[in-house]
Amino acid sequence: MKKLRLFLAVSVGFLLCIGLLILLLSTASVAKQRMEKWSANYAGRGTLFNLGEAYTVLQAIRSGDTNEAIELLESRLDLEVVIASSLVDEQTNQKNRAAYVRLLKKVRDYRIAHPRKTGSAQLDQSVEEALSSIP
Repeated sequence: MKKLRLFLAVSVGFLLCIGLLILLLSTASVAKQRMEKWSANYAGRGTLFNLGEAYTVLQAIRSGDTNEAIELLESRLDLEVVIASSLVDEQTNQKNRAAYVRLLKKVRDYRIAHPRKTGSAQLDQSVEEALSSIP
């Protein structure tokens, strides 16, 4: 009788562990699917933005409005400078960090040669601070 109770207790415990494992695996699968969907959606938005931007710049160039094309690219550069400079310190891989710093230095030199004011003092200050923080 004791052996039967022990066997039943072990069996129930084993079945509970299997049930818990199945629950965890199914939850992980659902979480993975949601993450993949979110990731694809996020990437899709970035792609849509990039596609629209490329189209607009090319249309401006082909219609002879080079000033509009330059302004669109300069605006994008401002945005990317602020984002990239905030990511430099987060780079744990020294090669990646060096690549960020190297490119931001090139952009800083470009901005020195081609100064720009956007009409937004806050954006201009953010870009200036980002570029001046690069060693």
